[in-house]
Amino acid sequence: MIGLALRLQKVGHTVAFICDMSCEGLLNEQGLARIPRGDIDGHSFLIKKWAEPVFCAIQAKHTQYALSQFSADLIVTQPLAMGCIFVAKKAQIKHATIGFFSPLWLDKTYSQVSNIDTSLCNLRKWRAQNLLDLYNRFCRYLGINESQYVTHSNELLGDAHLVRNYSEHLSAHLPKNYFVIGSMLWEEEPDEVIRNWVADAKRKNKKIIYIQHGQRFHQDSFWDQIDGWACNEQFAIAVSFGDFIEDGAIHHKNVLAKPYIPQSFMMKNACFAITNGHTTSVLGAIESGIDMAVFTVKGETVDNGVLCENLPNFYVFDESDSEVPDLSLIIKHRLKDKITPLKRDDFFAATQVIDNLLQN
Repeated sequence: MIGLALRLQKVGHTVAFICDMSCEGLLNEQGLARIPRGDIDGHSFLIKKWAEPVFCAIQAKHTQYALSQFSADLIVTQPLAMGCIFVAKKAQIKHATIGFFSPLWLDKTYSQVSNIDTSLCNLRKWRAQNLLDLYNRFCRYLGINESQYVTHSNELLGDAHLVRNYSEHLSAHLPKNYFVIGSMLWEEEPDEVIRNWVADAKRKNKKIIYIQHGQRFHQDSFWDQIDGWACNEQFAIAVSFGDFIEDGAIHHKNVLAKPYIPQSFMMKNACFAITNGHTTSVLGAIESGIDMAVFTVKGETVDNGVLCENLPNFYVFDESDSEVPDLSLIIKHRLKDKITPLKRDDFFAATQVIDNLLQN
């Protein structure tokens, strides 16, 4: 969202954010304005509570207040921000939603044309119906007459649903309000500690392995491999562990472990990555030309894993793999090759779609 907002400002649009108050500092650093929840600010747009009607109502009030402070011609949001979508529809303001690497809410079977297996098509159909049911439950919570309920999940995705992918083949088989727009990746710059660590590893001709810690990496078999690679002077290991492990729990001279390590910077310098296969990491691997082992868990990573199985630089391990496999041979083999990075303007296509919405 931040990268898109910066691009839209650059081409002459006026942009304002509505989001949780915890994001205000980051937005201020980028010169972007956040509209508070009201005269008394508070939390809103909390991901973990996205489906609960009371929190959707807080989103709706936040959006209504924002519209009283900022004259919007278009609302760009996400499919799970149901309170924001409700207000956009009520105010008859066009809205666009930003999606993922996979078209998660398709309610038709596209297996015949996109080689997606039936189980995945069924999962997407269920997800689309579930989104519709949750939205109408929210309407019921607000006391909205049933005649005003949404009858098709695609309505919730807006006048444009932006799929963060590059596949022209995928684009050819999507509904008309779907647009494949590339990655839209944006991150803060790495700090000096990270830059110096990478520079030192490259100066010593070490191969950097980048790990984004996830739910399936708790097994001893995974950490045993990390210890083995860390003891090998050929490698330098960067672990971005989020809130999965305690800060300071990993100690090794060949390992950089931090709660957050900017992915884009690290993937440009790494030779291999290990992640859960969420949208950001998949797109980062494609753009950087890096090989990646993907350990799918739930949600979007299931869809992404199916698509990644047909791409040359991915090794996908689904939840049926109870143990983390030995990745050493894969890494040794792939160090010999490098996929050509995909270079393109991350925000050009998305900006075009938004410009078209505003002009029509």
